[in-house]
Amino acid sequence: MSTTALVCVLMPIPGALGAPVFNGDHASDFLVLVEQLGMQAGITDKDLLVEWIVCYPIIDIHDTIQWMKQFDPDEAKKTWEAATKCLKSLYTSRDKAPQVTCKDLENFLFTSSDNVDNYQIKFSKFSAPLIKNKKITKEERNYCFVTGLLNATLEWFHNQLDPKQRYVNSAPLVEDAVKVIKQQHDHNTIFYKPWTTSTDKTKHVRFDLDGQWIDPNEETDSSTQNKKESSNPSSSIDELAKHFKDIVINFLQAMIFRNYQEITREELQPSSVDNRILVLTLDENSHHTWVMLWDYRMKESMFSPQTYLPCRLQILMTYRHIRLCATEETLPKAQKPIEVVPPKNPINHEEGWKVLKPSNNKGKEREKDDVLMKDGTGKPGPSYHLTSTLSEKTQLML
Repeated sequence: MSTTALVCVLMPIPGALGAPVFNGDHASDFLVLVEQLGMQAGITDKDLLVEWIVCYPIIDIHDTIQWMKQFDPDEAKKTWEAATKCLKSLYTSRDKAPQVTCKDLENFLFTSSDNVDNYQIKFSKFSAPLIKNKKITKEERNYCFVTGLLNATLEWFHNQLDPKQRYVNSAPLVEDAVKVIKQQHDHNTIFYKPWTTSTDKTKHVRFDLDGQWIDPNEETDSSTQNKKESSNPSSSIDELAKHFKDIVINFLQAMIFRNYQEITREELQPSSVDNRILVLTLDENSHHTWVMLWDYRMKESMFSPQTYLPCRLQILMTYRHIRLCATEETLPKAQKPIEVVPPKNPINHEEGWKVLKPSNNKGKEREKDDVLMKDGTGKPGPSYHLTSTLSEKTQLML
C-alpha cells in the first residue's frame, strides 16, 4: 500500500537565484507567484505571506510599501486581501494592457521586413492589447496581418488562398496565414527557391581601398585570385613598401607646409626673377639630392600636387638654417667685428713672463728674489687659538 508524502520547499531567499523580483510591472502575476510559493512551502494561511510581499520587490518599491498600514511589520493584524488590494491600487496603471493606437500598428505594418516568426511575435504585441481594449475586431486583426506582409510574399499568399478568403471580412486567421506562408520557406516544398532566398544583397555593402562602392552582383573567382597571389608573393611587399613611402612623403609635406605658414610676411620678401630656391628631391632609391631652381616666382605652387610629382619633396628652410631666397634683401646684414679687450694680467704678454723668469746670478747680490720665504724675520702678527666642543671631545677620546 503506497502512501503519499508532502514535500515542503522553503520560500526562496530574496535576491537569490530563482527568487521572484517585483519591479512594479504585472502586480497580479507577482501576487499569484507568491501565493504558489507559499503553498509549496506549506503555508496555508495567506496572511503570513504579507511579509514576503515586502521582501521580494526592488529597493524603491520596498521603501514605498514597507511602512504602510497594510505591510507594517509592527501591525499585528495584517490580511492578505488588504495587502494585495493596496499593491494593485498603487501599480494599477502598469498592470493593465499597454495603450497602443491603431496608428502604431499601421506604422509597424508598413515598415516591417522581418521573417514570418518575428513578424508574428511583433504583430501580436500590438494587436493583442487592441483586441482586449475592444478597439479593433478579430476580423480587422486578420486583415491587418495579411496587409503587413511584403509585396512579393503577399502576391504569392494571395494566390494560395481560397477565393472566398480574399476579402477584408473573410481574411484567414493569423495562425492559418502563418502556416501557409511557411510553406514558401519549407525546403521540402516546390515553392522553395534557394537561389532567390539565399541572402539579402542590400545588407552587404562593401567598399574598396579607394572608397569606391563594390557591386555585390559582381562575382569573383576566389581560386584564380589566390593563385595569382601565390605566384607573386613579393608583389604585396612591394606595394606595402610603396604605400609606406607615400605616407612618409605626405607626412613630411604636411610638416613643411605648417612651417611655411609660420614664417612671417617680413621674412618672406617678394621674390625677383633671379631668386634661387633649394629643393630637396627623393629618387627611387630614396637618395636625397639638392636642386637649385631659378626664376621661380610663385612659392605657393611648390606645394601644388599638379606642379610636382608625389615622389618629389619641396623643403623651404627658415631663417634659422638657410634663407629661402639668396638675394641681398634676404641675406643677413654684415656685423661689426667684436673687439676683445686684452686682460690686465701681464703674464699673457711677452714682457710679463720675462719679468717672472728666475735669475741666473750666483754668489752675487740678487737683484730680485725669486721667491719671498717666510723666515721669521718679520714682525709676528696676532695669533688665534680656536677650540670647539667637538675637538675637545676628540682629544679626550684619544
